[in-house]
Amino acid sequence: MVADGKLSSPLYLKQFFQDLTFADLPSLSLPLSLPDNSLLKYSWIRKDPGLINPSLFCFGERIPSLPDISPILQEVSERQAEGFQGVELTLMEEGWCTTRHVSIEMIRRYTHIHNATPHIRLASQLHASLLSHLHAHPSISLTTIIERLSTFPIHRDLPGYSLLVPIYELRSLSGDHEVEDDVANIQLKLLYLHHSLAAAPRNFILPVFFPCALLEAYARSPRTYTPLLSKLRSSISLSIMRQWFAGLSFIHCSGFHYTSYHVDRHGRLFWGNSISGEPSPLQELSDVLRWFLDGLGISVASILSMGMPPQKAWSHDCALFALEGIRSRVDLGLPWLRLADITQLRLEWIVELLTHSFRANLHPHLSWYDMPISSDLAGPVPKFLGSYSWEDDWTLYEVIQHPIFQVAVPLAPVSILPRSLTHSSSFSDSDEHTSESSYPTSDSDYQPSSRMESLDISTP
Repeated sequence: MVADGKLSSPLYLKQFFQDLTFADLPSLSLPLSLPDNSLLKYSWIRKDPGLINPSLFCFGERIPSLPDISPILQEVSERQAEGFQGVELTLMEEGWCTTRHVSIEMIRRYTHIHNATPHIRLASQLHASLLSHLHAHPSISLTTIIERLSTFPIHRDLPGYSLLVPIYELRSLSGDHEVEDDVANIQLKLLYLHHSLAAAPRNFILPVFFPCALLEAYARSPRTYTPLLSKLRSSISLSIMRQWFAGLSFIHCSGFHYTSYHVDRHGRLFWGNSISGEPSPLQELSDVLRWFLDGLGISVASILSMGMPPQKAWSHDCALFALEGIRSRVDLGLPWLRLADITQLRLEWIVELLTHSFRANLHPHLSWYDMPISSDLAGPVPKFLGSYSWEDDWTLYEVIQHPIFQVAVPLAPVSILPRSLTHSSSFSDSDEHTSESSYPTSDSDYQPSSRMESLDISTP
């Protein structure tokens, strides 16, 4: 609402930002921040109705930076209790020294603006990226995704995941940004749950922090398994005993670079590194995995390459390559991506994660925090006992009556655009052991194919 050349504020209240949707972003206008150290001094003042109006912003107004108002925020509760209602700010604006009288409520709104601005920027970039793809390659499926996304508050956590990840974090999948750990984790989680639905025997696909926990336990003196590692060992042991174990997969971030690892039921450790010559903790992790798997009826007997193609120089795509490495081992025969497919692959990840969330959002009664797995292994074996999900605290859960059964369709690589892919030299169970150096080293070693899948975000 506009009055007397000023904006009436319900604007910039905390609830305003909580309710902000993707559809609101194109028309949203926020005050700009002054540079740090623009606040020269401040003094507390008692209420003066002629000077302090807690509900008005001027058009084009620039507000003090968050570091500048931090000392004020530290004093505000005490000063308000003493009867002060506002602050006199002495500011340097474009070379001019100005004085501004603002209410305590306005100071709080400045804080809400500063806290929300980074998230709004990320959400806007995600939205703009999807619109850019749509304009370049019109698609009914992508149009549907954008229409549904427009109704979601930008600060909402993605529905359908026990890991709490705000929607705006998917921006890390657009452009050439580094993929956030949380985003990689929910992609791993979704792959794991869908794989558990469709496959037997099954793979344990573990979160990003699994190798960190493993390395930390291995470095202790004396070496001992933490309760979580012991629980995982018990689950793997049960899976092996009942002939459900297909493998254990994870990706590891070392020095801001992701690599991927998969131990199959024959004890073959497959590893993938998308940067040739980039150091990886392969030898250390292989030793740690031998220690972790000791006594379970499986060990690391050989080390083989996944045959991962190289990523583009100076790109930030290692997480995508690493996860595709896991996918290539879990879904044997899945073609490798080519370098030209990276932009498409990033879009497919966004669409895949959002599609699951939109389907889960149609079932708000479902809880994605599951009942802990029973330690009593006696008696009949329930269906799907071999499938476990993991939560952000890395507790293993039964997938029996897991909500994924009600919202999921069989997972297939989602293509919004035709995608040219290349075949990997994936190993099947009958493959002969191959030396670590026998993998292709250039994109020309792969044969292209193409694939197009439809997207369905309706109820099952």
